Amino acid sequence: MTIFKYSGSSFYFDDQPIRLLSGAIHYFRTVPEHWQDRLAKLKACGLNTVETYVPWNLHEPKKGQFYFEGMADIVRFIELAGEIGLHVIVRPAPYICAEWEFGGLPSWLLADSDMRLRCYHQPFLDHVDAYYDVLLPKLKPLLCTNGGPIIAMQVENEYGSYSNDKRYLIHQKESMIARGMDVLLFTSDGPEDAMLQGGMIDGVLATVNFGSRAAEAFEKLKEYQPDAPFMCMEYWNGWFDHWHEEHHTRPAEDVASVLDEMLSLNASVNFYMFHGGTNFGFFNGANGHTADSYEPTVTSYDYDALLNESGDPTAKYYAVREVISKYVDLGECELPAPIAKKAYGRMEMTEQASLSANLDNISTPVYTAYPETMEKLGQDYGFIHYETFISGPRPKEEFFIQDLHDRAQVFLNGKLAGILGRTDANAKLEFDVPAEGLQVTVLVENLGRVNYGPYMKDRKGITEGARYGRQFLSDWKTYTLPLTDLSGLQFGVISEQMEPSFFRGTLVVDEPCDTFISLEGWTKGVVFINGFNLGRYWNTGPQKSLYVPGPLLQQGNNEIVIFELHGTSDRTVTFLDQPDLGEESSPGKMTYLCQEIPKEWHTGVQDAVPWHLFEPFELVDTVTGMQALEQTVVRACWSPNCLFIQFICEDRHIASDFLNRDDPLYEQDVVELFFDEHGNGTHYLELEVSPHNVVFDARIENDGFGNTVRIDKEWDFAGLQTNVYLDAADRLVYEIQIPAYNFDRPFRAGMQWRANFYRIDENPEGLREYQAWQPTGAVNFHVSDEFGTIKFI
Repeated sequence: MTIFKYSGSSFYFDDQPIRLLSGAIHYFRTVPEHWQDRLAKLKACGLNTVETYVPWNLHEPKKGQFYFEGMADIVRFIELAGEIGLHVIVRPAPYICAEWEFGGLPSWLLADSDMRLRCYHQPFLDHVDAYYDVLLPKLKPLLCTNGGPIIAMQVENEYGSYSNDKRYLIHQKESMIARGMDVLLFTSDGPEDAMLQGGMIDGVLATVNFGSRAAEAFEKLKEYQPDAPFMCMEYWNGWFDHWHEEHHTRPAEDVASVLDEMLSLNASVNFYMFHGGTNFGFFNGANGHTADSYEPTVTSYDYDALLNESGDPTAKYYAVREVISKYVDLGECELPAPIAKKAYGRMEMTEQASLSANLDNISTPVYTAYPETMEKLGQDYGFIHYETFISGPRPKEEFFIQDLHDRAQVFLNGKLAGILGRTDANAKLEFDVPAEGLQVTVLVENLGRVNYGPYMKDRKGITEGARYGRQFLSDWKTYTLPLTDLSGLQFGVISEQMEPSFFRGTLVVDEPCDTFISLEGWTKGVVFINGFNLGRYWNTGPQKSLYVPGPLLQQGNNEIVIFELHGTSDRTVTFLDQPDLGEESSPGKMTYLCQEIPKEWHTGVQDAVPWHLFEPFELVDTVTGMQALEQTVVRACWSPNCLFIQFICEDRHIASDFLNRDDPLYEQDVVELFFDEHGNGTHYLELEVSPHNVVFDARIENDGFGNTVRIDKEWDFAGLQTNVYLDAADRLVYEIQIPAYNFDRPFRAGMQWRANFYRIDENPEGLREYQAWQPTGAVNFHVSDEFGTIKFI
């Protein structure tokens, strides 16, 4: 029997000290035929361990129906890792986050209106225990204590970011132990007080997750766990993408530098991700940090990781291997032969089937008094089609879907009347009803359930009801459309597309290879190849092509089916040998120059001090504690008349999961900018922007001579330019310039901007007093096709 344990600051495997050098590969995001290739490349990089989550919703898609075949064959994946000579870390907590649909929880949990998630709620515990009764016996023979490769298992995932229910955590721990999980158990949380306090369990190793500032993270962990090894269970070396954003990237040299810092501290590490893979089908998740925010994740889970989406080593791979070689004798890098990729060229779609004409061929209608959610009707993912009738005549009123999740196309007598979405509060649909009445059809798309945060109880469809004016509409006919079986579709000739339709064509392949399907000219929908749901496409980007693993193809004819919701300008697709994940988030320099703090505000400060570097510099999200911006220089200079503070941000890599970066529909967010006068913050700018994003949110603190600076939160536009300067009349000007491409539509003069200015002073009792302070001039707002510029003078 082999034991993996820790003592003091070290891990031990068979009583020999070991440092875990691990990488995350999700078996459920990679086709089984590619598992060996990815695992072999992980080992060749110098890593000795592979880590994977276990998504409950993949393995128990329906209550009591279990699935462990194909991409769900976790046993074979772990066995293969062991055969290659890797240790395995398994994270089977019922919740995994992972930007995966509903954080891995099965959607059928939400059919119970009283369900409470991730807490000591007996119905939830009973469901988890029933799942563990099936899953954990499959893993038991693979534990290192039974001669297998599994050395450690996670009890719950980032629980301190969600709650602090210790009874629940203890139950999870005891459930695993009772089912024979006698390997090292651990938790993972952010390196913050609240997170560690909420997520740690007595007798269970605590690890931390972060992307930078390793020494500080480990020091925080040490406060709570002084006699244990340092382990970063998720080293965020890249990031994921949401629709409407840029493709996130992070420089390889930055990733290597943080790794070197960790290894110099004798820490163990797990790269999240080593290989990201793909959110095939409808398994992408979404972020929803507030009640009115929603950000669905794209199909690609490339993650800008060490291996890209199709498994090729990136610059990070070699940069990381070079750092590891400083601590481990690696020898030559022996990689498997590259997997072949091929550009099959253009392919024409030759047949078409409208959705309305095929509803009864691929679904069965359900009749209810009011619209029901997907979960209530036993549906997991996909689309749901609602129909009702409004009698007439009626004057013009607003048609309102109450609590829509997520995106709806509304048709009146079969013609598209409008598109409504849960994040577009400004979208409205108004119409009058003729004497003969109107047939109203609503096609709702589930864009992915929220996988992180307080709003995970994310039921899909029309969750409250639909109203015409103030009147709720009843008598609904509903078709569930999970699109798991399209064999009933009846195709005809290609015609002008008037409604959501399926298109079919044939790709002839001489040799099945990896390829990438470009949907240039198409709008929004889903692609199926030989019946396999490849995932979503959307011309909003950033992703512009979908990865097609070669094993999904067959020699000869391959059926390609596209479900297009709106329309296409070109009924062809192109198969490429390179991906197009969209425009990358540029690491280009941004400079924030803030000046003119009057001399009387900092009497006693030495005049004409040279530019002084503030150390350390932090850009931290106040909710998660995660650092967001790297390689930032802060300089300050005092002159006889004013204090200058300059921020130069060399790298704009933003952890958008925590910062909600580029959310174009946030309303009434607040920008706070503090200037230090002489050790105490005294100048406060609040900018409220509606209906669009926060621009800048910061607090600057120092000891009166610029020795510490802290910026609490930054909400950033792509290409944002911010300047604060003195004009010719010696007036202080705040200028913020925002490129219009950050938004779904150009800037409009009717946008609302509001600014409030305050002086902050401390009274003798040490309490802060806020006094209104107004700009001497009016607020100027200039609109053009390219930029929106706002000035406060």
